[in-house]
Amino acid sequence: MENGNITCDDVISKLKDDGDFDKLRIKIIRKIKENEELRNSIVSIVKESVALNRPGVENTKVRQLSDAIHHEVGGKLNEQISVALWELIRSPDGMKTEITETVKSVYDKLMRPKRTANDGSAARELKRTRVEQQNVNVIHVDDLSVEGQQKEVVDGKQKVLENDNAQDDKHVQGDGSDEDLDAPPGFG
Repeated sequence: MENGNITCDDVISKLKDDGDFDKLRIKIIRKIKENEELRNSIVSIVKESVALNRPGVENTKVRQLSDAIHHEVGGKLNEQISVALWELIRSPDGMKTEITETVKSVYDKLMRPKRTANDGSAARELKRTRVEQQNVNVIHVDDLSVEGQQKEVVDGKQKVLENDNAQDDKHVQGDGSDEDLDAPPGFG
């Protein structure tokens, strides 16, 4: 990006880096392969080729026959495939809408950091608000056991919980102590 301006090369590079280009390319190829009209036309052209219908063709090696057919009708086939590709790419019910939406999405992703830089204070405030909202849901457990009761601090308010086991052990899993646990956090 030159001077903060997003160029076509920037968008194309991002399309390639994120894999969007390959996804679109594969989808286009699948749709072309599914095009029965195109397939029938290609089969017809190849069947009518002189190279395939000349005497003694049965004794020709496959590679030689393929090269002869390609030399004779390759240009015609490539032209038909090209026309079908462009019709698919330009057709609103083909790939045009999906390609347009993908390119716009990538462009918007590239623009987002620029917008954040221009409005940094609002972005920092939004981030701080999200962090505060996440912290509201955090529960802090105090590991003091007093006569079978355990204290818990939730959102700055202290509660006393009943403890059925009246543990003398002051270790609470997840309290940040260095003691080894039987299983790693999340697996116990």
